[in-house]
Amino acid sequence: MTVITREQLKPLTMGHLGLVGAFIQETGIIEKIDSRLPKISNNAGHFTHGQVVALMILNGLGYTTRPLYMSNTFFEARDVEAMLGIEYQKDWFNDDVIGRTMDALYEYGLTPLFSELALGIMDTLGRKIGSVNIDSTSFHYHGKERMFHEDNTAVNYDEPHKINVTFGYSRDAHPELVQIMEQMMVDNATGIPLYMEPESGNTNDTYAFGRMTKVFESFRRYTDDGYIYLCGDSALYSEGNVSYMTEKGIKYVTRAADGKL
Repeated sequence: MTVITREQLKPLTMGHLGLVGAFIQETGIIEKIDSRLPKISNNAGHFTHGQVVALMILNGLGYTTRPLYMSNTFFEARDVEAMLGIEYQKDWFNDDVIGRTMDALYEYGLTPLFSELALGIMDTLGRKIGSVNIDSTSFHYHGKERMFHEDNTAVNYDEPHKINVTFGYSRDAHPELVQIMEQMMVDNATGIPLYMEPESGNTNDTYAFGRMTKVFESFRRYTDDGYIYLCGDSALYSEGNVSYMTEKGIKYVTRAADGKL
């Protein structure tokens, strides 16, 4: 006689994550990550790094504010094989496997990987970039702050920089808490984020946007005619930024602020 357990009777669902899984498969995110972060040993478990990232995406969009060690619990009632097209067993997905993948992501570099994946997705979808919007936001931080006391203005544009978790202008109405900033460039037509970089909590937008214009140059080969517009608020309008964009032939749309030039 075959004994059916309560776990086997639990129906498998997908919900809104079915669309997310379909997009992951259609755009080849798993394969794109695996080509850059190949699994070099069996210590990472049964999943490749790309598969772990895909599972983390589903987890993050459907199981928020839960501790990392409970990640596998989320998939108990989810049809992972239908969503991602991969074999899945509960015991294969745990915090150790996630940790090894996160180590591999950090070693490769999250910012370059993010941009490479985004631009690769644009290619896969057959979309060209016409204009890019640049902006920043802040994320407040609970806990003991880590301040490196680094002078942001002295950082070389071409060198990696440390992130100061410190006080600054808060976009999310928590000026009493330390924070970090995030700069992002998004394709206006599709809404796909093309580039993301964290910054210190007290970073000036004008300075940060100046850094981003250097990155913006690499997007030209993803356009039809080499011309692309950079759109930003008045923080983009400074003598240094305007001079650089003019010199490089970057077309820009911004709001001029009195007294800034």
